[in-house]
Amino acid sequence: MWTSRQTENQSNQSLSNTTKQTDLEARIKRLEDRIETQNHDGLNSVKIELQNIASLFEVVDTIPSNLPNTAYGQIKIYINGTTYRLYVYDQTNDTWHYSTMS
Repeated sequence: MWTSRQTENQSNQSLSNTTKQTDLEARIKRLEDRIETQNHDGLNSVKIELQNIASLFEVVDTIPSNLPNTAYGQIKIYINGTTYRLYVYDQTNDTWHYSTMS
C-alpha cells in the first residue's frame, strides 16, 4: 500500500528525471547549434600558411635523424627547394614520420 510520503517521493523523482531530461536536451541543442556554425570544409575555413606555422617549430633542410629530447623537438618542418614536409617523431617506434605539404 502506498503512503502519501512514497507518492510524494515518486513524484519528486519523476519531476527530477523530467528536469534532467530537459536540461540534457537543451545542452544537446546548444552543442548541435555550435557544431552547425563551425565550418571546417577546407574551402571556406581560414587557411594556415606555412610561413605562420614555420615560426613555431624548427625548420630544417635535411631529413631529421636525431633523437629529440623535448616535446618541441618532436616536430620539424622540412623545406628543401620545392619540397615541404612536416616531420613528427614516433616515440613508440623510435622513428620519424612525415607528411608532404603542398
